[in-house]
Amino acid sequence: MRVEVRDIVFESRNAGEAACVVGYGAQMIFDRTGFRHGGDEPAIYADGGTLDIRNSVIEAHTIAPAIVADGAGARSMRWTSPTPRRAWS
Repeated sequence: MRVEVRDIVFESRNAGEAACVVGYGAQMIFDRTGFRHGGDEPAIYADGGTLDIRNSVIEAHTIAPAIVADGAGARSMRWTSPTPRRAWS
């Protein structure tokens, strides 16, 4: 499966034990997207497949890394993760 997402903001500030986006064997492309995610799991979880992140901002307040690519090919161009961590307003 191929999924291409552009010009959107995903927000899951109190996700608990759920990732914001999960892909199993999928080709996921994020271009000009934003993520605001808080919880135990990553903002983006890719199990196999490919993950391509372009011109995006990922703000993750998580226990896990912001992005997990488990057996997935990953490519990124110009993405940022704001630092230092600050409280959401």
